[in-house]
Amino acid sequence: MERDWPYPPQWQERREEMARCGCSHCDALRADAPAKAAALARYVAAQGTAPAEAAP
Repeated sequence: MERDWPYPPQWQERREEMARCGCSHCDALRADAPAKAAALARYVAAQGTAPAEAAP
């Protein structure tokens, strides 16, 4: 899983669609991805495991 894309790997295609789209909703989701990655990293550091929905 890429560190800047905290969503499940199968969503990678959606990420590429969002990059092409350019609507405010997709822009907001893409802008939020680094913050989610940082939150996931903090969670893993504290718990020792990733939440089930983030597992590959």
